[in-house]
Amino acid sequence: MNKNYTFENFVVGEGNAFTHNIAWNVAVEPGGIYNPLFIYGGVGLGKTHLLHAIGNEMENNFPDFKIECISSEKFLNEFLASIKPMKNKNVGADEDFRRKYRDVDALLIDDIQFLSGKTETQNAFFHTFNELQMNQKQIVLISDRSPSQLNELEDRLVTRFSQGITADITPPDFETRMAILKYKCEQFDIQLSEETLTYISNNISSNIRELEGVLKRIKFTATSKNQPPSLAIAEEILKDTRISPRKNILPENILNVCADFYRIKLDDLLSSSRKKEVVKVRNIAIYLCRELTTLSFPAIGDYFNKDHTSIIYSVNKIAKLSKDEEPELFEDIEVIKERIGKI
Repeated sequence: MNKNYTFENFVVGEGNAFTHNIAWNVAVEPGGIYNPLFIYGGVGLGKTHLLHAIGNEMENNFPDFKIECISSEKFLNEFLASIKPMKNKNVGADEDFRRKYRDVDALLIDDIQFLSGKTETQNAFFHTFNELQMNQKQIVLISDRSPSQLNELEDRLVTRFSQGITADITPPDFETRMAILKYKCEQFDIQLSEETLTYISNNISSNIRELEGVLKRIKFTATSKNQPPSLAIAEEILKDTRISPRKNILPENILNVCADFYRIKLDDLLSSSRKKEVVKVRNIAIYLCRELTTLSFPAIGDYFNKDHTSIIYSVNKIAKLSKDEEPELFEDIEVIKERIGKI
């Protein structure tokens, strides 16, 4: 196991809390009701981290446990080596392979989706799986898709993968991204302002590895230029990786559509009015200016006659909302985006 991947340094948020809780229960009570545990989700969301965290915690709780934590590729290669006729091959290699994976207390496999289409390996894994489950040994599988979406995987395996509990990890919300960034800043010994962290969090929304990568690039760039890490450096690094910015969309396009959609005067949106309905639409317009254009916070502030901190506040006000909390608002925003795209 990778000793750096533990439950202690796994940042828990709305998109992974359930799966984190199940993983912890498996680590402290292996072979129980959550067997097998099948975790799935997109790239860079922390699935492998949880897999190794389970293994490390099991090792702490049960020092005598025999744990195998491998990738499906390694399982495949070892299986092929065990059956391939070759000169000087160890006698009984196939039996050694069977014993290695069946004589364990826990089998943790990453990227199980790569067994798709490999019939003989699937057959070997099927028998290994049955043997372990019959003896109440813990099985944890990681995949980028749910069992039902694993094409070219035998039905008997899909059925067994679904027998225990299936848990997914979804992309981190704004608060979780901020928490991850702050934790990683401590880990990488880099000091960034709240404004810079907010900027990064707003521009990278789906991949934790990308968040880590940006922080490392900021630190490297700042060190090489002999400058402190700053928002300017973050903007320079992220200028080519912003989330689908459309350079042809202007702030006035966004304002006109927002004003028309909510039947509010354009002058009111650009005024200092604190009426509740005006503030709401103004925040939406500012948020969309940030998401759909390449304008910086200060530039948006100039357009709305506000300082950049007020702009950051408005962006965060919308970004922090949950679709479950405000489903109608998010529906409105999608309709507004569609109308803007037609301009």
